[in-house]
Amino acid sequence: MRPHLIKLFTEDDRAVAPLIGFILLFGILSIAFAGYQAERVPQQNAETEFQHYQDVQNDLIVVRNAISRAGQQNQSQFESVRLGTNYRKRILALNPPDPTGTLRTSDSYPITIEEGEIEGGRTPVAASPIPTRFLTYQNGYNELEVAPIQYDNSVLYLSDPDGDEAVVFEEQNLVQDNGDVVLTTLQNPFGRCAPGRVTIELYPTASA
Repeated sequence: MRPHLIKLFTEDDRAVAPLIGFILLFGILSIAFAGYQAERVPQQNAETEFQHYQDVQNDLIVVRNAISRAGQQNQSQFESVRLGTNYRKRILALNPPDPTGTLRTSDSYPITIEEGEIEGGRTPVAASPIPTRFLTYQNGYNELEVAPIQYDNSVLYLSDPDGDEAVVFEEQNLVQDNGDVVLTTLQNPFGRCAPGRVTIELYPTASA
């Protein structure tokens, strides 16, 4: 009698377990990356913006002092302000565009100075109006919402759009120790919007 040979076939599942492990690992990494992109990246960018906002405050304090020196000491001044900043470089995660800042003067407006009363009861007399401008820095951050910084007649302060009490960085320095008032006005228009540094050139003109 001739024997019959029967072959048995079984399923080979040796590659299934590694494949499932890879899918699970990929899913975990995808979730972790999405969380990093959604939470950690904006947090780090906000830290960069906050540091720049402090730096630009210091730059504007230097500009404010330079304006005073140009007017009171009759010396040309050249100072710079870094309007924008750069986020940290990333290999995988994505950043929004680097923020830019805007520094510009306002439209010209007049200042009227009145002579104070002196001994003998002299009536105050209004002097001719003197044109000037104020200077405003406006940020273009992606994460932070902070108020503009404004310079107006030697005072540097944080402008409050809600009309509440402003935060003053530098008080006025118009009144000298001897009681004289030295008013330095900004005459020409100026406006820049950039991510990097811009130079402000201050040239003294004739005294009013």
